[in-house]
Amino acid sequence: GNNVINYTAGTIGSINMAGTGSARIDSATVVTTGSQTYNNLTANINTVLTGVGIAINGTANSETATARSLSLQAGTGTLTLGGVIGAVNPILNFTANNSAGTNGITISNNITTTGTITLAAGGNLSLASGSLSANAGAANVTLSSATGSVTETAGTINGNLLTVNAVTGITLGTANTITSFNATNTTSGNVSLTDAGTTDITGVTQTGGNFSLTTTGAITQSGTISVSGTSSFTTGGAAITLSTATNDFTGAVSLANTGAANEVTIRDVNAIV
Repeated sequence: GNNVINYTAGTIGSINMAGTGSARIDSATVVTTGSQTYNNLTANINTVLTGVGIAINGTANSETATARSLSLQAGTGTLTLGGVIGAVNPILNFTANNSAGTNGITISNNITTTGTITLAAGGNLSLASGSLSANAGAANVTLSSATGSVTETAGTINGNLLTVNAVTGITLGTANTITSFNATNTTSGNVSLTDAGTTDITGVTQTGGNFSLTTTGAITQSGTISVSGTSSFTTGGAAITLSTATNDFTGAVSLANTGAANEVTIRDVNAIV
């Protein structure tokens, strides 16, 4: 059965509900000075859980068909998502954040929302399996690592604007479906994205290495692209239009598409290698 949590105020050391059953959250906030551990969890209200480490070992859903937001703020602690998020009753906006420390986050199950998805890791953020679906592709997805990399080895990302921030590289190599892309990588490592469809680049700042974008549709841009290494843009039978005057390609640039009618356009503030 459900174990109901209705937090009002005061200090709670920790919460451990890792046994069988489900915890129903009836409070807008649940704050602990230590960790929080749950088996299955449902949100009966838009909820923010704040502690030093948060684990949901099973599933997480809205309590009813009315989608509720769920924000997990784990501080410097670990953040564990052991089951599917939003499969029975979708979450509205989902956030998982432990960026105050250096612990990573690994996603191994599907996350389904009717709104946005935000994953912010202190260490490496790894999409190991499972898919991220933000309102069936109509809402935004934000992925970040404060000290490490963002990688995707399986699953897909289905969203509108995909924003990714990392320090040591970004690798999103499966058949993702997004509308637009914004990336910042500050220290080392390459940035690469594979997208099944058209892609608009709203901005890229890559000071750590090379940049690569592979799509099946047209490539356009609405923001500046700045790359310290080489740049590669590959699509099928569609145009590549990179005409923003403030683009800055330091290394060699490769543009590849097919079809005589599909033009390639590129601008750079400097000479193109």
